[in-house]
Amino acid sequence: MPATAVIAVIPVITIFLIFQKSLMRGLIEGANKGVNNMKSIFYPDKAQYRPNDKIRLVLEHGGELSGAKARLKIKRLEQTVLEQNFSIKNEHTTIFQFSHFCQDSFAGYGAELDLLPCGGKEIFLSTAFDVVQNPAKVLRYGFLSDFDTKDSKETDVVWMNRLHLNAVQFYDWSYRHDNLVAEAEHYTDMMGKPVDLNVVREKINACHAHNMKTLGYGAIYAASQSFFHAHPDWALYTSAGEPLVFIDTFYLMDVERGSPWHDHIIKEYVRAVGKVDFDGIHMDTYGFPKTAFTKDGKLIRMEEHFPNLINDTRKAISQVKDENILIFNNVGNWPVEEVARVDQDAVYIEVWDPNNRYCHLRQIILDARRACGDKKQVILAAYLAPFRLDTPERALNALRYLLAACAANGATNLLFGAENGV
Repeated sequence: MPATAVIAVIPVITIFLIFQKSLMRGLIEGANKGVNNMKSIFYPDKAQYRPNDKIRLVLEHGGELSGAKARLKIKRLEQTVLEQNFSIKNEHTTIFQFSHFCQDSFAGYGAELDLLPCGGKEIFLSTAFDVVQNPAKVLRYGFLSDFDTKDSKETDVVWMNRLHLNAVQFYDWSYRHDNLVAEAEHYTDMMGKPVDLNVVREKINACHAHNMKTLGYGAIYAASQSFFHAHPDWALYTSAGEPLVFIDTFYLMDVERGSPWHDHIIKEYVRAVGKVDFDGIHMDTYGFPKTAFTKDGKLIRMEEHFPNLINDTRKAISQVKDENILIFNNVGNWPVEEVARVDQDAVYIEVWDPNNRYCHLRQIILDARRACGDKKQVILAAYLAPFRLDTPERALNALRYLLAACAANGATNLLFGAENGV
């Protein structure tokens, strides 16, 4: 249910704020069209770099900067680590390329570009980038959810790259929750949404070109009605012996180790990584039930069985792809304590009432960081009602407050995705 490792607290929070400044510049002034009077845009060609990558910063303009004098500064916090002077050629795209100059496992940088056009006023552009050995240490999470044939263009991925999002959840991509990868290339999902598997793969390739990790959405215990009728002994039930069903569509299954469903869903995750080329899985939950019963009446406390499912999933998908990303959804901030230290890459929390104030977000983040020993990225999916209920100006202010509140406490958000989407 989508709605967004701390190395050292102060530097990482500072880097979050640097990226937030660059991200907000793109949102407010037009990430697709430019950040200076809608004419010029300055951005890294990848959402994140690895130590051996060439760093390429791209300047696009409409011709008004041809012949301009330029000064590029690369800064790590307040220290200038690279400075270059040059002239902008007549091409409408200029690429500044250089090698990484630090051996640290994580380093974040700000890039400042001063331009003096011929006969014009000075223009200042800025962006940010980071270089990491392990992408899971700093996850900036986005989403994609439209994969029909008509959605084949890559402008959504380009936009997310300019927002520095380095991990992308693919939502609404699968055939069935109990049979993730369809045999056909064209199909409709369980909610009747059309999907073109070729488009899914094309967008995965586009993400990879920008060093974005891709995670296939996969609910941990949801099955179709036909699957439930074929396997009633695998399902979960109420105390009255009725099957547990979510929105009259998804039958909930028993995830405990030893249940056939446990092995079945992990095999489906492996198929998604192996056949579709996802880099990992977003393991979704619905926040309920906390307890349930098997067909033969055994009481199941769900949080006791999630750790085994997560650990077993990691082990299985690692057989297919060595470097992978695994994220489990703690809906309603549950059960963070039980799963924060298991073998996954982040503490991802979907925030719901009664946690609806900024002080609640702060406490959720601090508790999550404590629960994982400050060793994993904390990501919140905190949905902003003003985007549905209020004016664009007030919605944008709410977005600013949310990003600032989470970054100041050491977390990021699942917030942006698709094309210009929130």
